[in-house]
Amino acid sequence: MLMSSISSSLSASDKVLSGIGKSFLNFNSLIILIISLSVGILISFFVGRLIQRFSNIIGLRADQSKDIRTVTFLRRVETFLILSIAVVRIVIIIISLYIWWIATHAGQQPSALIGASALALVLAYGITGPFLRDIAFGSSMMAEQWFGVGDVVTVQPNSIHGVVEKITLRSTKIRSFSGETVWFSNQNINMVSVVRKGSWAIALEMFVNNPDKATELIEKTNYLLPKGPALLINPLVIQNIAKQTDGIFQITIIGETAPGQDYIIREDAVNVLNKLDSQNQKPIILSEIISRFTDQKSEIQFMRALKNAKKTKQVKLNPKIKSTKN
Repeated sequence: MLMSSISSSLSASDKVLSGIGKSFLNFNSLIILIISLSVGILISFFVGRLIQRFSNIIGLRADQSKDIRTVTFLRRVETFLILSIAVVRIVIIIISLYIWWIATHAGQQPSALIGASALALVLAYGITGPFLRDIAFGSSMMAEQWFGVGDVVTVQPNSIHGVVEKITLRSTKIRSFSGETVWFSNQNINMVSVVRKGSWAIALEMFVNNPDKATELIEKTNYLLPKGPALLINPLVIQNIAKQTDGIFQITIIGETAPGQDYIIREDAVNVLNKLDSQNQKPIILSEIISRFTDQKSEIQFMRALKNAKKTKQVKLNPKIKSTKN
């Protein structure tokens, strides 16, 4: 019974495929197919433009908002809207093909249509395997929310720094800080580091003998550093001054740069500080300036991990065992 059902389904599928081959040679069927696809492509184009315009409005609201939670939410909405453009276009094309099928193969059995579709999917997978893998990787990245439109990212293995401009299920478009447009197929993105604040915070540790003169030195240094959205975003600011002993003070300075431009603080700012200090009759800086990356949330997590690591396991004594004194 099962074998006869399978054989009848296969024979029906064979008839459907033969009918499809003949229908493509049929002038009327070909005209209906062209009209269906043309209307579907036209509709998908206008729907895509409408969604793109709406996503641009969302992006502008995200740029104008001052609340980081609102900005994050609106960026996610913008990302999903851009992703929906490709999905909506595919759905409209499939509907167009379905309408063509119904118009030209009205008498075909549903089981035959299912069998032919399954065979067509097997053949299509062999041709579009890499394309489908890109879609699978892109879907998983979006489900796990790796990044969104407007995020500043570093993509591995090529170490490309830039801003995410567009995301589809198949690829990701990034605008690098050098102005280049870089496209990645989603399956080739091995790792992504996301700068949520859009900048890198760099700290400098200075040991000086006069904090007041060191403050003036830092102010002069800020005038000699290049500023801009892709350079030094926030100038050097003194975060803390701690007295180590008589005549020795530790000053912690923090500045922010665009991702990949940390050399402006780690190298240029250090060189300027040393050069200005060398012009003084009595040097202010007592030792080599130390540079490091800094992030408040990361430091809190490290402190928490360190605190937990220092905890010792408490051994509970059995209440039945009583201590005795000799």
